[in-house]
Amino acid sequence: MTDRIEAAAAELRPLLQEFILWAPEHAPDSDPDLVGHAALWHRLAASSDIHRWRRADLRTVLLERMPQVVEDPDRAADGMVPAVRAYLAFLSDTGRLARNSDAIGDLLAELEEIEDDFVEAMEEVADSEDDDDLAEDEELEEADDEGLGDFEPFADELGALPTIRLRPDAELATAARAVPLIASARDLAVWVGTERVVGEESLLDDDEIIEALDAIGLPRPERTDIPLAQAVPALWNIWNLAVDLEFLTPVGADTVSVDDDTAAWPFEDDEDVLDAWMLGLHSIDYGDPELEDDELTLALSGLTRGLLVRLLLAQGSRPLAGLRTELEEAAADLDDLGAEAWAAATSELGDPSSPCSRG
Repeated sequence: MTDRIEAAAAELRPLLQEFILWAPEHAPDSDPDLVGHAALWHRLAASSDIHRWRRADLRTVLLERMPQVVEDPDRAADGMVPAVRAYLAFLSDTGRLARNSDAIGDLLAELEEIEDDFVEAMEEVADSEDDDDLAEDEELEEADDEGLGDFEPFADELGALPTIRLRPDAELATAARAVPLIASARDLAVWVGTERVVGEESLLDDDEIIEALDAIGLPRPERTDIPLAQAVPALWNIWNLAVDLEFLTPVGADTVSVDDDTAAWPFEDDEDVLDAWMLGLHSIDYGDPELEDDELTLALSGLTRGLLVRLLLAQGSRPLAGLRTELEEAAADLDDLGAEAWAAATSELGDPSSPCSRG
């Protein structure tokens, strides 16, 4: 990750330097230094193109990423949104805003809409930092507690594994092009098409769900005792992957569209292929089951990483039945609600490990 951050920072540096020179005359009340953090996480978490900004990117960067990574929440609360507003104006005024970005007016309107939520998020971060000081002793007492996603219990076994040396980019890209899950995300996004209106309770209605399953080759569910939307967790996993891969793009509060480049997967350029693969890897890392009960969801947090580390120790392949049993036992051992959470996930999903074991 450090190498990726350094590469993104190097890519952004010339653009940010020009913005710093532009800002005093055109946006004198903004704090240009605050833009670098937002622009960096836009590149890392929202877009492979530093010049392409979309309304959804602003929410991803400001409401999802900044609360996790901001160093000075009070300063950010006061100046981050005005700084990003000035930066977007700079990109637009100087012709650097990519053609496939949302219109500058729409971007600025979205920024204004989320400004209060951003300030509130920064205030919560500031409050939590104060609480962290009070909780430090408690955290030290609980330092020995383990979670499903902790790597430390496996440190010795991981250390004994043979050194992994990455193949050249061309070979890695060839392997990435063959990943079936990315192809499924592409097929789903192409099926979605342009400006498909989605629902609030379920993104797709029952007829659309059947069409989507057929489009990506997933079997129709056998369970009939629950709503169809709840019986197809694999479909929603691929939907979320398509969004994270930027194959699917929100274009409004209730509308999504396929990205113009999606049908071209697997891409010809190796760098574009590897960028997409990395987006997909980060997406899979957030594949833990989401249950109706928040406490039960928390009890299974880290399940994806727990699965991945066990696959790594097995050199990439393990029978699913044994892996599932081991994870179920680990969940029960590590959390008082682990067994109940596993049972609830089994009832809701059919298999708690399925969201993080497909593809």
